[in-house]
Amino acid sequence: MKKTAAKLLIILGIVANIGQLTAFADFSDLAETHKNYAAIIYLQEHGIINGYYDGTFKPNNSVNRAEFLKIILNGSQVALDINQATPFPDVNHNAWYAPYLKKAYSQGWINGYPDGTFKPEQTINKVEALKVLAKVQNWQLDNLTNTKPFNDIALNEWYSPYIAYAKDHQYLEETSALFFPAMLMTRAKISEIIYRSLTVIEIADE
Repeated sequence: MKKTAAKLLIILGIVANIGQLTAFADFSDLAETHKNYAAIIYLQEHGIINGYYDGTFKPNNSVNRAEFLKIILNGSQVALDINQATPFPDVNHNAWYAPYLKKAYSQGWINGYPDGTFKPEQTINKVEALKVLAKVQNWQLDNLTNTKPFNDIALNEWYSPYIAYAKDHQYLEETSALFFPAMLMTRAKISEIIYRSLTVIEIADE
């Protein structure tokens, strides 16, 4: 006898952009045929992600590193209880993103670039986003198979384990042989990954 248990982890409070947002039942720039439509609408209906005041969602808009950090930490209901400044010289510690940055840095979820900067306004790419998500959600990367997840991902790349884990757990929408790791994250892609990573289906045999 097979028993299927579905466990849905809904993490409230994610805001997909800063300031100019509101909730709409439908988005004027999001067709039902959009490949991320189901994920975006599901998250919107559960109060996890919102659109702009003009009724749009802007699925192709890119997200910068500071915005993505707020999305992940707010969505994971992480307490912003760290007041110690980070060592990044390009960070304004009075800015709206400072509490998120301080918390993430104190937990070792983020680090800077080789020149010591964080670049909060720089757009985030796919592998950077996966690494932060993995750290916050505490992905267990120890039992991954020693196989390239995509043809354009070398096993010795620092981001290979994050991609392999996300692929193994069906968090990724990519189905071809290529991943394009340097591609920028968009609001639609972030919605898809967050939706998949927060929806856990457990199948047990009895």
